[in-house]
Amino acid sequence: LRLDEPGKLRKLARILGVEGKIPLPRIEPGAEDVEWARDFVRNPESAVLVGVNPGGTSEKQRWPAECFADVMRAISSKRKSRFLILGGPGEERLALELAPLSGAECIIAAGRESPGKSFALAKQCDCVITNDTGTVHVAAAVGTPVIAIYTPGYVHRYGPYLPGDKMTVLMKPVAGSIEKLEQVEPEEVMEAFEKMMNIGAIRA
Repeated sequence: LRLDEPGKLRKLARILGVEGKIPLPRIEPGAEDVEWARDFVRNPESAVLVGVNPGGTSEKQRWPAECFADVMRAISSKRKSRFLILGGPGEERLALELAPLSGAECIIAAGRESPGKSFALAKQCDCVITNDTGTVHVAAAVGTPVIAIYTPGYVHRYGPYLPGDKMTVLMKPVAGSIEKLEQVEPEEVMEAFEKMMNIGAIRA
């Protein structure tokens, strides 16, 4: 049985006699950062705000921009929605390319936010769709539902850590080869998004 890091710590805590439920790690953004994020996003109550991160440490960790755009168009066609394009320093170009490609209403935050503001922006989102990158953990840390597109690796060990109804990891290992992210289809991401909507993990 392979345990994630929190799972190992919970097991160790029980061995040491710690009783009761051990909570998952959570971060609450500071009030100033939350106020900044609300002002930056200015999202109407009637619109679902979906965070999207097309970036990643390496090229093989990046789902094609065309696939993100397909998902964004599909969501937009079914409900009033806006998209917050996230990303770290140096990923501004990816965000600027994705926005017009999707044809959706986008807010570009890539490369602009400090760590505190990153948590606050993720908290504003109703869901975050992201590659295997830091945004996965930022969103999970503030309790925002996550759909993550992963390459083969240690997802069982390193997370993200959220209740099952708020977390979907899409990963298709290929025996004997390095996975190509194109194997994850936009329809699979959309199916995961709709499932979260239907069970109430994402507000309708």
